[in-house]
Amino acid sequence: MAVREIARCVRRGGRLAIADPDQQTMTLSVPGVPTDLVNRVRRLRRDIGYRSGKYVSALPAMLAALDFTEITVNAFPPVLEDSNDAFGIATWVGSWGAQQGFTTDEAHLWSRAVQSSAMNGFLFAVTYFVVSGVRR
Repeated sequence: MAVREIARCVRRGGRLAIADPDQQTMTLSVPGVPTDLVNRVRRLRRDIGYRSGKYVSALPAMLAALDFTEITVNAFPPVLEDSNDAFGIATWVGSWGAQQGFTTDEAHLWSRAVQSSAMNGFLFAVTYFVVSGVRR
């Protein structure tokens, strides 16, 4: 486990901080795209596209088990209203394609809607958590 190895390298009294987005907190609105398609994209981003999409929620317990104290969790929720800033989101459905159950029509609809909504009602937000602790 990477966290265990990183923690091993922290000297006594040293602070370890890890930042990661919690994909479970994703809010996504793409005007012109059916809610069902948006929800499928959100699930895939959380469970497949971002392989450790729920990992950050386990970090406080991991650090405690690795003999860290003064564990803190801080949240930072960036909100993006321009789809051009949203991590290549226009390509997500096309990239996952048929292997994840998307049709060619859905891929085209998604791409067009995301690109055209760059200035018209697009919303993407995901909470980044910074988990830190001090090595005993």
